[in-house]
Amino acid sequence: MPSSSRTAQLALWREIVLNRESIKPVNQHLDFIRKRFDKLDSEGFIWSKESVLDIFLQLGLSESPHDSFSSASEVVGSRLQGFKSLSGGRKEVIEIQKSEHTFRPLGLMDLPIEVFDNILKNLDGIAKLEAAEIYKEKRRAMPTVAMATPIDLWTEDILLKHGTYVRSLSLTLSANCTKPADCENDEDQYMEPISPESVRALIKRCPNVSELGIKCDYEAGYRDTGGTETFLLELIPLLSSLKQLRHLTLDDGQKITVRNGHEYFKLRIVNGLTSEIVASLPLLESFNCQAITASGDQQKLGNSSFGFNLSQLKSLSHLTLWDIKDVDVTWCLFDWPRTITKLVIQECVNLSLSSAHRLINHITPCLTMLTLEFTPKYRDDIAEIDYTWEVDPTWDPHSRFCLPSLTDLKFSTSNGDLVTSFQDCKSL
Repeated sequence: MPSSSRTAQLALWREIVLNRESIKPVNQHLDFIRKRFDKLDSEGFIWSKESVLDIFLQLGLSESPHDSFSSASEVVGSRLQGFKSLSGGRKEVIEIQKSEHTFRPLGLMDLPIEVFDNILKNLDGIAKLEAAEIYKEKRRAMPTVAMATPIDLWTEDILLKHGTYVRSLSLTLSANCTKPADCENDEDQYMEPISPESVRALIKRCPNVSELGIKCDYEAGYRDTGGTETFLLELIPLLSSLKQLRHLTLDDGQKITVRNGHEYFKLRIVNGLTSEIVASLPLLESFNCQAITASGDQQKLGNSSFGFNLSQLKSLSHLTLWDIKDVDVTWCLFDWPRTITKLVIQECVNLSLSSAHRLINHITPCLTMLTLEFTPKYRDDIAEIDYTWEVDPTWDPHSRFCLPSLTDLKFSTSNGDLVTSFQDCKSL
């Protein structure tokens, strides 16, 4: 290394080690050190235990008459000669320097050799952690649910020991949940491990979760004769025991899939069930509800309805309603808390433009973020998408949303003129 570069590096280290007392407060001291570390990088300094130790030895020697790098190297080399181990040599050299410079200011080089070695090891450790290869190794070392791991390893081992630390739990139910408890399970237990028993065990092992997601992502078809609904109803007491639960997602997946000309209905979570779940969790702060429907006479009205129980969530701030057929203006009959700041309404086919206008103004006067998406209906009689529904005969083109705090709007519609209904939202 050129002598000039070496001199510059030593000068930077001298500032780091010897000038620390004059720099206050602590944050300025840290900035002072960080800037000099950056300069050391630009000067090509090699970060290793040996190079850092050599610098500190030379800092001590530079206060003696041997003030040049050549003489310092000679002194260090001579003193290291004959030592059987590098660590032992370091210790003796540092002890010699300590005795020779008893009147100089104390610095890092005066630390016990064990402490100094720990500092150097930490520097090496920090450098290694920044390597992408180390990060990948750490990821591979930590098992995840996506790996082919027996569910018992989670419920009877990992979560039994560490489940109290879990704050977020997401469960994608298998077709096993469609069957009665006494029904023999013909599914591969290794490939289809999320059974009703394992779902209950997973939730029990994580009593402090604040965020829970439950998704039905399987084609139940003729096999699901109320099995999923029964299973989820039995889960309600367990869910209500989660005292820290604040964020809930219920997702019933796609409504209908068509295969070989046959329709497979995937709707299993009905309005009445959802209403009971919400009623059992009065402390919810966010609720994401997707593809939930009323099933004939199971739709409840008034104080037993889904809308009423939602309106009773006094801490609710985020609400997502996707493909909920029961969202309508009857929700305006209830008193809602003025706490909802984020609202998502998507593909709620029974909600007209005028109804959406009334509903949003009523239940979310303090809204800051709104996503509103209307999906055109497909008409079988004309075999094409019908956009005429957006020309709502009850819609007043002069209608305006009264949302003074609204800052973010995502609006999906084929009628661009409807954007004018938000022109009074001055914070948008």
